[in-house]
Amino acid sequence: MKIVWISTYNLSPFKDIIKGIKNHFAFAATWMTFLQEELSNRKDIELHIITVHAYSYIKKEMKIQVKPNVYIYVLNPILFLFKKYYQKRGRQIQQKIRYRFVVNRILKLIDEIKPDIVNSHGTEFLYSLPLEYIKIPKVVTIQGFINELIKFNNNPYERSRLKLENRVFRNNNNFIVKFKFMENIIKQYNKDANFFYHVYPINPSVFQVEDQEEVNDIIYAARITKDKGIEDVLTCLPRVVKAFPKVKFRIIGRSPSSNYENYLKKIIEEKGIQQNVDFIGTIEDHTEYLTQIKQSKICILPTYYDIYPGTLVESHALGVPVITYKVGGIPELLKNGYNGFCFDKGDINKLSETIIDLLDHPEKREYIAANAKKISEMCKTPNIVDKMLTIYEKIILGSKI
Repeated sequence: MKIVWISTYNLSPFKDIIKGIKNHFAFAATWMTFLQEELSNRKDIELHIITVHAYSYIKKEMKIQVKPNVYIYVLNPILFLFKKYYQKRGRQIQQKIRYRFVVNRILKLIDEIKPDIVNSHGTEFLYSLPLEYIKIPKVVTIQGFINELIKFNNNPYERSRLKLENRVFRNNNNFIVKFKFMENIIKQYNKDANFFYHVYPINPSVFQVEDQEEVNDIIYAARITKDKGIEDVLTCLPRVVKAFPKVKFRIIGRSPSSNYENYLKKIIEEKGIQQNVDFIGTIEDHTEYLTQIKQSKICILPTYYDIYPGTLVESHALGVPVITYKVGGIPELLKNGYNGFCFDKGDINKLSETIIDLLDHPEKREYIAANAKKISEMCKTPNIVDKMLTIYEKIILGSKI
C-alpha cells in the first residue's frame, strides 16, 4: 500500500540538513514520528510524508529518505525571493499567500507519487485543503477543533482558521476521530460524513519508565497558560497547603512570556505558598519529563479546552492519578473515582477537595492508577498502526464499490 500523509511533522532530527530551523514548532507532533517508525517496519507499506515548515526559510523544497520505504517532503510556503515582502504582510494575508502556493504544490506531489490513499492530519491549518481537489481515496484525521478553540480565543486569525476548518468538514466524506463529541461537531456541517474511530500513539518509552520514589505531591505538566488551568490550580492550592503544610507542587512547561510567568509568581507570593511551589520550566529530555511525572502522587491539568491531553494519557501509563476538567473527549474516558477525576470547568472547590482526598488516601490513588492504565493500552503504537491500516483498506475498498 502506498500512503501519503499531509501533516505537521517533527523535523528536529534533520536540523543539520534543514538549515535555519529556529522555531519550537519544528518539534511538533511527535506522535506522527511514532507512527512513521512503526510503519517503516511494514515491508508492504510505502509512506510519503508531506509537511510544511514556515520558519526555516529554506530556499527550495527538500526530499529526505528516512527509511527505504519512507520519504519526507519539506515544503516552505514562502517564496524565498519574496521573503521580505511576505514578512511585512499581516498574518491573514500571509496565510492566504502560503495556502495558495502550498496547496498547488501538494497537489502536484500527490500526482507524482500516485498513492493508494491520502490521509491529512488536522483541519486547523492547510493540510486538509488539498483533499477537496483529488479523486483518489482520502481521509481527514481530526487533531484539534478551531470550533472549540474559538470560544476562548476569538480573534481575526482564529476566525479565518475556523472558515478553513468548516470548509474541510463540508467538502470531505471520510473522517478519523477519537471521540463521539468530535463526530457530533462535524455532523453540524456534513450530515453524510463517514466516521472511523482511531487514536494517536504516545511515546513508547512511557511504558519503560522504572518505578520511582514519590518525591512530588502534585505535578502540572503542560503549556503554562490560563486556558490550561494553571491559575485555577494556584487558586485551589492554599486550601491544600492548609491541610498539608509541606505539600510540594511542581510546574513543568513553557510559559507564553516572562511577563506571564512573573504574574503567576506574584500570585504565588500573595497567597504565601512560595515554599510549596517549584517552577521547573521546559524539560527537553522526554525521559526526564516522564520521570518527573512518575515521581508524583497526582497529576493535575484543569484545562478549559482540549481533546484529550497527552499529559493525561502519559500519566495513565505511568500509574499517576489525574484530576482535570470535563471538556472535549475527557468525560468519554474518565469515570470519577474509577480511573480519574473530571469536573465542571472552574470548580475550584472540587479541585482542592479531590487533591486533599487523594493525598490523604494512598490506597485510592493505587486503585485509580491501576484502572487508568487500561486507557493507555489503547495508545500502544503497534495496535494503533494495525487499526489505521484496516481503516485505510476499508476506505480504498469503499471507493471501488
